[in-house]
Amino acid sequence: MRNIDCHIAITLDGFICRDDGSIDGFLMEGEHVEDFIKPLNDYDSALMGRKIYEFGFQLGLMAGEPAYPNLKHYVFSESF
Repeated sequence: MRNIDCHIAITLDGFICRDDGSIDGFLMEGEHVEDFIKPLNDYDSALMGRKIYEFGFQLGLMAGEPAYPNLKHYVFSESF
């Protein structure tokens, strides 16, 4: 049987970005970044909702591209 690990980036108020959609409150530098990213090397799949996947488009991700190149992606949506 395989393990399922949950790895979530979220702020204390339950969101990953500010009300205006900016992510400037999510610190992209410092020790915590390596602590967040390092375990991803041991994963083989990413499960994410359509909205968070599409959020990556604002950061240069192109539709159909994986957000994490080394992982299989499963994007879930209620809209299609």
